[in-house]
Amino acid sequence: MGCPGQGILGQYLTFTVRTNDGNGEPIDATGSVTYSIYEDEGTTAIMSGTMTKAETGKYTEQISVSTANGFERYKSYNIDVTATVATRTIKKTYNFLCLGGSDIASAVSGSVAGAAEGSITKAEILTALNTKLRRNETNIDSDLRQVLKDISGRDGFDPLSATATGTIEAGDKYIDYPADFKREISIILNDGTYDGKPLTKIEWKEYLKKRAEETTSDRDEPIYYTKHMKRIYFYPVPDAEYTYTLEFYRNHPDDLDTILFAERFRKAIERGVIAENLEGRQRWDEAEKVRGLYESEIYKMQGQYDHPPDSMQCNYLGV
Repeated sequence: MGCPGQGILGQYLTFTVRTNDGNGEPIDATGSVTYSIYEDEGTTAIMSGTMTKAETGKYTEQISVSTANGFERYKSYNIDVTATVATRTIKKTYNFLCLGGSDIASAVSGSVAGAAEGSITKAEILTALNTKLRRNETNIDSDLRQVLKDISGRDGFDPLSATATGTIEAGDKYIDYPADFKREISIILNDGTYDGKPLTKIEWKEYLKKRAEETTSDRDEPIYYTKHMKRIYFYPVPDAEYTYTLEFYRNHPDDLDTILFAERFRKAIERGVIAENLEGRQRWDEAEKVRGLYESEIYKMQGQYDHPPDSMQCNYLGV
């Protein structure tokens, strides 16, 4: 259970919480499970409400991250969730950074689509490296690919997203992960009773239990999903044809002709590639210093602080 680390202005954000008894078993809360959302270090909530019960001991809420609701680009937000289980008061806090649509880049390919890619090119990164290191490199593919994979693949940092659409037929139990899938944001089925409502995630063990008790007559419109072995499974098994929309965070693909990151990632990518180049030539001391500059750019974009730590504030080699 949890909440994405980034909210996209103009899109929806879904967060969930579980309530358990003293043995760790799911149990319903006593009364309502409520939430309040605060900006930065503010003490006045910009939004509040009651979460929806999805199943025993599981509550979910989907909010609109919009300017009308008080959200601003590059601001940090805290979601405080409060529940009472028996006589115990339980509190949970989630944090996310609000980004604009232009900050979340991804490609368009077949049934997978996302925001337009950034304007950074491989040739520009190569030129920057040769200028700053006074080199005449002609191929940076390996170094650049390593940096793009590193930035997009970090835990708790999801700068690239995409949308996949498709169709499941009656009896289809699963779909395969889309290319470069990192983790899901939401899965929505169309053409059914719950049209437009995100499916609820359950654990693999719970899915297996439900399937073990299932008969053919139990097939219906799916309302749950789970993930296992690079597949997304639906429950109940669909009784008819449905179209689906899967929003997900992605890793950067191997293709370097189109760099998906937005312009604000340029400095981080340049520094990362320079650090990789220096390490490849075993210039360890120089590489370590540039690596620190690279990490400082990533930290800033993660919203951890406005300025890098003092140990990273240097201008080594002009990078």
